[in-house]
Amino acid sequence: MTKKVKKEKFHFTIIELICLVVIVGLLLFMVFNQFLSYFNGLREDKVTELETTINKAAENYFQEHSELLPKNIGDSNNIDVLTLEKEKYLKNDEFEDNSCKKNSYVKIYRLNKSEYTFLTYLYCGEDKVPEVESIPAPDINLSFSDDDGNEIGKNHFDLILNSSFMVDINGGQSIGGTLLPIDYYSFSIRATSMEDGNTNVYQSGILSANRYNHLKFMKKISDYVNTDNIISISVTVRVQNTVGGIREVTISSIKS
Repeated sequence: MTKKVKKEKFHFTIIELICLVVIVGLLLFMVFNQFLSYFNGLREDKVTELETTINKAAENYFQEHSELLPKNIGDSNNIDVLTLEKEKYLKNDEFEDNSCKKNSYVKIYRLNKSEYTFLTYLYCGEDKVPEVESIPAPDINLSFSDDDGNEIGKNHFDLILNSSFMVDINGGQSIGGTLLPIDYYSFSIRATSMEDGNTNVYQSGILSANRYNHLKFMKKISDYVNTDNIISISVTVRVQNTVGGIREVTISSIKS
């Protein structure tokens, strides 16, 4: 006698199908995100590498054309990428994307009597050149903090009087992501007295950042102003990078 084997049929319910589609979709999304992150990382590396190459070409160009250097401290001049290529300071095969040549240029700034800094404005493909030139500004993170560096909210006035302020500065970035050095910074503290309403002000003056692109420090407030019987306090930090970008940030606290 032949034994018949019963074949079982598997049926998916609508809910099971939806769950399957969702799981597959999530897996595809994760794979796509990883690929996109990898691709963007490669692109950023290439852009930064191209910026460095163009900057070096501009340095060589101005070394041999010193009469075109900015005359006064704080002044700047431009040299476009097409000119650098025409004058043989750049090679055609250094550009994977030839569209980067058309509108890109380098700005050279005079920092002092003998020092200059270069900033590449790189525009490729569909990148639009702004009508007003965008100068990258520094980034400033300013907060009241305790001795361990923990942030104190501005509403905790009594704690702030015996605390510090923490400053975390980055010089900013070029279009391609190149980090920019900090030229100088300054800070000021204003404390208003409860008794006569007078404001005690401390000004640090201009301080050199030694061209670091990152700077972080803490300052004890009571080391600079008298905090006895005051009703308000504010701290302002101003930073300028080596390409003329400026940012100013203020934090304050008032006695409730």
